[in-house]
Amino acid sequence: GQTGSGKTYTMQGIQDRAARDVFAGINHTNNTRGDNDVTTTRRRLSVGVSFFEIYGGRCQDLLRERARLHVREDGKGEVVVVGLGEDPVADEGELRDKIERANRLRTTQKTEANDASSRSHAVCRVTIRDAETGDDLGKLSLVDLAGSERGADTRSHSRQLRTESAEINKSLLALKECIRGLAASSETGGGASGPVVHVPFRASKLTMVLRDSFVRSRCRVAMIATVSPAVSATDHTLNTLRYADRVKEKPTAPTASTTTTASSSAAAAPVGAAPPSMMNPPPQQPRDAPPPKQQSTPAAESSASITAKAQGKENAPAGPRRRRWSGPAAASSSS
Repeated sequence: GQTGSGKTYTMQGIQDRAARDVFAGINHTNNTRGDNDVTTTRRRLSVGVSFFEIYGGRCQDLLRERARLHVREDGKGEVVVVGLGEDPVADEGELRDKIERANRLRTTQKTEANDASSRSHAVCRVTIRDAETGDDLGKLSLVDLAGSERGADTRSHSRQLRTESAEINKSLLALKECIRGLAASSETGGGASGPVVHVPFRASKLTMVLRDSFVRSRCRVAMIATVSPAVSATDHTLNTLRYADRVKEKPTAPTASTTTTASSSAAAAPVGAAPPSMMNPPPQQPRDAPPPKQQSTPAAESSASITAKAQGKENAPAGPRRRRWSGPAAASSSS
């Protein structure tokens, strides 16, 4: 959505609800009632939170006083935010306090549309782990994207604000191209039955961080589009709706009907059966019957006539040879 349409306000409400629902589910899992009304333990779960922002191509840890971070790929091809810290939280109130403190450290600037406009992309990660083994069981990423701005809306901005707007639009465009590339890859088969479509995840830090959310099959992505009711924001509203509509083109798994049809057609013939051409052979002709006539085509008739003319010229009898006139000198010598 555009700047000032209520993205940060919406995400703050979702962060509060997520903190409530996460611990409501964990408390229900950690403490369950048995048959004799005795508390039993199935699996102890722990929760950790991390919060960082992407500002002008740089990553900063908002829970570590804006410590500088680096987004890199490891040997397995997975994206890792080097230096990102994670704080354990014990209850819903502590998780909300961590999120509120990180939101206060976000980079904001005063613009024409908003007095406290967010100039960075904020990523809040809530990770659920097994308390005994430390294995990751789930991850929730809440992303608050910075607002898009047109060039006409930034004429009175300072040089710093125009540079920030250019970086924001560049990262949002890279995210849109990644979504478009994933949709094109699903249409062409993704290299299995068609050409390989390049998805530019390395075009920006934002797309690198969000790559796992789009690539992994068990991930689910939801996008909230915020629009302004003002008539002057009609162009922004149309662009926002077109942008959000691209998320619907994320590739999906094949339907059950397609799989069933393929398997039933393959099982129609038993294993080891002869092909249809051997099961129904053509009728045999008697030995005394003349060979079947071959149907001639116009191209074959034309080639046969050309061959016959050439052979006729070679077998034709030689006629009387004509004398060549060699000029006045040859005539005088013969007389």
